[in-house]
Amino acid sequence: MKKNFAFCCFFILLVIIFIILTGNYTENNHNLIHPVYANNLEETQSDWEMLCEGNVTVLFSHYTINQTPVWVVSCSSEMPTETPTVVNTETPTETPTETPTETPTETSTGTVTITLSPTNTPQPTNTPTLEPTIIPTNTLTPTSTLQPTITSTLPTQNPNNGLVINHESVELFDEIPQEYLNLAFQKRFYFVDQSVGGNIYEGINCMNVPYGQALNHCKRSNHTGIPSYSVDPLEVYWNGFYPSTNVSYNYWSDIGTNCTNSANQMISCFLDKIENIKSDYDILSFQVSYLQVDGNNNWIFDIFSQFNQLENWQSNNPDKTIIYWTTSLSRGIGTQESEQFNNQMREYASINNKVLFDVADILSHDPQGNPCYDNRDGIQYTFNNRSENYPDDGLNIPAICPHYTTEIDGGHLGSVSAGKIRLAKAFWVMMAMMQGWNP
Repeated sequence: MKKNFAFCCFFILLVIIFIILTGNYTENNHNLIHPVYANNLEETQSDWEMLCEGNVTVLFSHYTINQTPVWVVSCSSEMPTETPTVVNTETPTETPTETPTETPTETSTGTVTITLSPTNTPQPTNTPTLEPTIIPTNTLTPTSTLQPTITSTLPTQNPNNGLVINHESVELFDEIPQEYLNLAFQKRFYFVDQSVGGNIYEGINCMNVPYGQALNHCKRSNHTGIPSYSVDPLEVYWNGFYPSTNVSYNYWSDIGTNCTNSANQMISCFLDKIENIKSDYDILSFQVSYLQVDGNNNWIFDIFSQFNQLENWQSNNPDKTIIYWTTSLSRGIGTQESEQFNNQMREYASINNKVLFDVADILSHDPQGNPCYDNRDGIQYTFNNRSENYPDDGLNIPAICPHYTTEIDGGHLGSVSAGKIRLAKAFWVMMAMMQGWNP
């Protein structure tokens, strides 16, 4: 009896010490306590080291969810606080997931989510509600509670229903209901592209964490070359975070040889790839680069005659959805070929009730909705040591707005952030609408 009593006292003492230590841990800004779902902690070590500046601490490692080990991890170095504290004031009413979900209270530092490559390991599919109340306080109150499983009865997208996502869709981003976001987060999305696709993927991954923890390349609103092309900082701001765990991207060169040399090769490379990975994804797609519509690749128009192969694959895989994209654009491309190709893609999507991610329309309109045209306009543009002043050719052809790139002739989205963040916001609007949201 005395031994049992001594053991109980010792156990209670350990619990008290643990509570004191974990309480001090939070008060001393060893912050961002968050569960990590993975086969082992090492799978996410590099992600945490990047976000926590190399200092990761495991607080728990003693319980599982659906046979998946769960670690509660925190940064042991103070994270940057660039924005006012954001505190969630409501909990999602529906969480379509088979695992318990988490509703953290988000503070000025927010809560970190880990980006993992899609595997068969169950992944958390929820995020905090994305319409928090912003209050001017520096109080840090990280908390974490597990909610019971709730089965969603929301409708899912019918692949036979058409949908167009364009520059007007970006404005819907802050209106997306949480329940449709939860459904969207569960969908496994795969796309193939070239370098601008990599920029778009970067933008989607930027929003994988709260704004306060995003890397600098995600938040550049100032155009250092020509200040008049800077954007409102709110254009590159987002509330909450949008887990990109289920979004995957490949360069064309990753999936085959000479995939961008002809329309037939492009379609064949894509179909060969998705046939091998179709069990891992729900939505699959590819984009044609502005390099293929520069006026020197007339074969690109043959791609429309190859779409019957996509239709056949879709018919044989009715539980999958192939979506269609217009091209990326650059300052010099805008060309007659890009305009014709994109109009033809819009017509194809409309006639055949396809989901169309109209990237060209988004990139060729500034944040106020004004159209942008190619750089053959007789207006000088200078950035650093580069300059152009092409004569006006009398044509106004849609091209990427200079608000979204600093390049003279190109169209990459890295030096300023507005282009890739606006596309990332449009992406989540598309994903929510594909799950039945009808704003």
